[in-house]
Amino acid sequence: MFKYLAAICPLLVIVPYFGAEPLYPIAFSFVFALLGTVFGAISTKRESGLLGKFALFINGLLLLLGFLILLFAVFWMIGGTS
Repeated sequence: MFKYLAAICPLLVIVPYFGAEPLYPIAFSFVFALLGTVFGAISTKRESGLLGKFALFINGLLLLLGFLILLFAVFWMIGGTS
């Protein structure tokens, strides 16, 4: 499940930022999306080994952190428009 979420994570992170002025939330989101995708690729190659379990755990944490940054940025943009 994490490998599929890691594969679509960059698309989910890009969508709300079209037309946003501050660039640092975009940079953080791209970093976590990239790291999530890399760990997702590692977890698909070695799901049975120790590296696969570690990558799966780190992948889940990075996706959670990226999702929280995305929610923070969306609430920040909604709060700044009024």
